[in-house]
Amino acid sequence: MVFPLRGADGTFRRFPTRVNPVRDSAGHVTHCYELAERLRQLPGLEAIRLIAVTGYGQESDRQKTRAAGFQHHVVKPVDLHVVEDIVNGARDVQQTR
Repeated sequence: MVFPLRGADGTFRRFPTRVNPVRDSAGHVTHCYELAERLRQLPGLEAIRLIAVTGYGQESDRQKTRAAGFQHHVVKPVDLHVVEDIVNGARDVQQTR
């Protein structure tokens, strides 16, 4: 899978990555909302920072990610400055494009 990411100079670059679905013990693909909820239930991961990176940016989409436990909702194409700020703790609000 290839993600378009905006570099520091403002141009988009292709960021290839290998994405493997997360599966439950029965082999079923786990949905991201369910995965977020399960991660938060694990000891030591209650405060994990989760970032939803999605192509959907409607208010209803942001509400779903918030309800599942994501702190941030970033709409593709991703701006690297936004992700860097989130990872570095500089952005506390949900960020969309």
